[in-house]
Amino acid sequence: MSQIRIAFLATPALLTACGFAGDRASPAFVEETLAVADTVVTTESALIGYATDLAVGPGGRLYLTDARLSHVLTVGPGGEDPRTIGREGSGPGEFATPWSLAVSGDGVWVFDMRHGRVLEFDAAGGYVGSYVVGEPTAMTGIAPNARGELAAATGGRDSALVAVLGADGERLRAFGEPVVPPVTMWDFTSIKDRIRRGEVPAEFRNSVRPAWAADGSVVVAFDTEREVRRYGPDGALVWARPLEDPALEAARAEFVRANTEDPDPTRLAPLRYVRDVFVAGDEVWLLLDTTTLNDGVVLVLDATDGAPRRRLVLPGLPGGNAFALDAERGRLYLAVGDEAMVVVAEVGAVSEGTE
Repeated sequence: MSQIRIAFLATPALLTACGFAGDRASPAFVEETLAVADTVVTTESALIGYATDLAVGPGGRLYLTDARLSHVLTVGPGGEDPRTIGREGSGPGEFATPWSLAVSGDGVWVFDMRHGRVLEFDAAGGYVGSYVVGEPTAMTGIAPNARGELAAATGGRDSALVAVLGADGERLRAFGEPVVPPVTMWDFTSIKDRIRRGEVPAEFRNSVRPAWAADGSVVVAFDTEREVRRYGPDGALVWARPLEDPALEAARAEFVRANTEDPDPTRLAPLRYVRDVFVAGDEVWLLLDTTTLNDGVVLVLDATDGAPRRRLVLPGLPGGNAFALDAERGRLYLAVGDEAMVVVAEVGAVSEGTE
């Protein structure tokens, strides 16, 4: 059973932004310590190399993109009945680097990062078709939905943070005010020098991770800014909220340390405060980067206004890089990339209505 306590982790800025100020009660995360129920997939099975994205489909089946083995793996809720979709290659139904996916009752959509295309498969895993993404995209900030569309991070190009691409790969709309003007020419020596001085260079500050909601709106979590935003289906800003958590402080410190100790200016250790984002009904779930800590951390916000709800701690599971929720069964699946495994924890009731 989960252990629950109240955690006052919001900063004054967050309290004011969420509508709490003065002598009124401060909002707080309800902190829960989750017990891992089972290990669903392990490296010993030879089924997993490095999972980059997870999704739950009909019947509670788990799907994951594997960038190392170049396929999609799907297993039953407890890891039973393993099957693979696609294989390595450049032909129809083949992947170079499957990176992210979406699943519905009708099929599976997979973004192949290296080939820059989206592949569609039917519910049985049969290849249906593909399209090439019609514009440059960021390496990691790519989220397909169950209509074959993409929410693609732009790095701030064209005065937007995210472009939505249709099922033909062409842009439908773009939205999101960049934090800084985009930097087109990177001076790696200068970047390293600024990081050593404790700065987050402008070259990184428009990097985001988008996630779809069921109504077509998009939640955007920044990689290097402690901020989360929600944009409506029309691209209008719904809310923007700052974040504060000890895990964010640790991620920033590791970013500075790793880049300071590596003298090679062409090697840049990234800063990613949020490793994955998931919208479940009226909640936004954020998987924080806890690579240097002892435990995993997930923050849960109210999807209507960004107010804090829960802080979930996964003891002994730092370094998670992707997760998915099974709302019907109240389960959280976590992929730990360096360990090449997927574990499951019981989280209780989860809002319905995911994309």
